[in-house]
Amino acid sequence: MSTKNFLVLSQYRESSEYNDFIGRYYHFPGHDKKNYLSFFNSLPIEFVYYEPEKDGKGEFFGYGRIVKSPFEDKREKGNYFVEIAEYKPFSKPVYFKNEENKILEQEYSPQFYNAQNAVRRTTEEFIENICLDGGILLNFKTDAHLLKVLGEELIATEKVGVLELVKNSYDAHATYCKVRVENVPGLNNGIETNLLYPNLEGPVIIVEDDGDGMDRYTIENGWLRPASTIKTTVKEILRKEKVEAIQRGKIGAYESLVKKLKKEHGNRLPLGEKGVGRFATRRLGSKLEIRTKTAASTFEYVLKINWDEFDDSSEVPKDLDSVAISLQRENPSRDYGPRNSGTRIIIFGGREGFSLTESIISEINRTFLQLKSPFRSPEGFDVTFECPQIRNLDTALITDEFEPTFSFYGIVDENGLCDFELNFSPPRNIPMVPE
Repeated sequence: MSTKNFLVLSQYRESSEYNDFIGRYYHFPGHDKKNYLSFFNSLPIEFVYYEPEKDGKGEFFGYGRIVKSPFEDKREKGNYFVEIAEYKPFSKPVYFKNEENKILEQEYSPQFYNAQNAVRRTTEEFIENICLDGGILLNFKTDAHLLKVLGEELIATEKVGVLELVKNSYDAHATYCKVRVENVPGLNNGIETNLLYPNLEGPVIIVEDDGDGMDRYTIENGWLRPASTIKTTVKEILRKEKVEAIQRGKIGAYESLVKKLKKEHGNRLPLGEKGVGRFATRRLGSKLEIRTKTAASTFEYVLKINWDEFDDSSEVPKDLDSVAISLQRENPSRDYGPRNSGTRIIIFGGREGFSLTESIISEINRTFLQLKSPFRSPEGFDVTFECPQIRNLDTALITDEFEPTFSFYGIVDENGLCDFELNFSPPRNIPMVPE
């Protein structure tokens, strides 16, 4: 049996003697003999707005939900406000009488109807029918559980998660990205005496760069907005232009566009995709701290997230935007170098079902070595990895030990034509004829 409370709230849309804010607050008297305050004792409440015919149009024009108790109006003694948690207007307001000129409330809930009451009870059936007849305007909602689902679907392994964060550093025009893993439970191969974060629950993963950093706008509208287009616009342009260039047979024009876009974005094209980095931080640990600074700022922005707050085992759905995240500013916690900007991501607390082992950490290290070019990258981007608990991690590039079997050198002109030279040097232990 439903425990919800269903109400009709009288509300004039144009003028009212009360300090109403449609869809946000409802203002009502609580001191008279009708005692409207008692109608709001049982939460949650679902209601429909009704504009009386006396000075209005006699229409039901919207639906709302109330989940908090009323609070007293400090300026007008005896009056109260109640906050509206959700408001959905109707696409076509519903007249309070049907085609037979009968009052709808009397038809559905005669036991509650009293036209003299500005606040009155009604039934769930009445609310439902009025909403449907009014063409209630709905929206997509994002469940907080989405972060868990996407984190597990998009980030297959710890290695993938760390690499996504490295991509973010590259996209932020960093010249370096340092990744450090410390305080890993159960890993006692090395003795750590120089922990960066000795008071944090391990494993602790630190990803640091000297990129552009983030300001409040970027944090709020980029990092905290899954699938934001802030970084993906360039990729979408390139995908579209490449398809059209191939269809027109003018791939050279596409290459010219690539060159232009790279020039506009620090000689780089974005690597990150669909905001996967934020899901990676959830996959790698239960808690997150981001410290970031732009060159124009004298302080660093500090964003702290407890991912467990997004997981709700109750049957009541939790919207993604219902979990508040605090953003603060602090004095710089590190030297941001010549560029005076960058980001440090600290992930800690571990994640149930996932663990960092010596084997996994060694694999991450090998992947980082494979990212390094045997020549100096034209973008000037260097990646380093360290885990003090594991001694003798590989440091040599594969090209330091083996000569390349194939070497390809090419020059592409403005028409997309490539003049290239391909050299083949077979391994010495494989007999080959001169040809």
